Amino acid sequence: MSIPTRSECLELLQQFGMPEHIRRHSLIVTEIALYLGTRLNQDSVRLDLPLVEAAALLHDVGKMRSFETGENHAALGARMLDGIVHS
Repeated sequence: MSIPTRSECLELLQQFGMPEHIRRHSLIVTEIALYLGTRLNQDSVRLDLPLVEAAALLHDVGKMRSFETGENHAALGARMLDGIVHS
């Protein structure tokens, strides 16, 4: 499995039409997740920080579409990304 880079994640957010305010939220979540992950890794935890970064950036990728479909945005986002980030 290939973990998308930060720039690939940001490109996916644009491709899926994520509004600016949700993109800003995802960037804030990412910075907090990376800070916490780095601190935990300093204390003998072994988190995969590129995976933490990608997950944080993409955690709301299905948010806007879920408003239209009524689906759970996390499950919808996973389906939207399936096949894209695994290829």
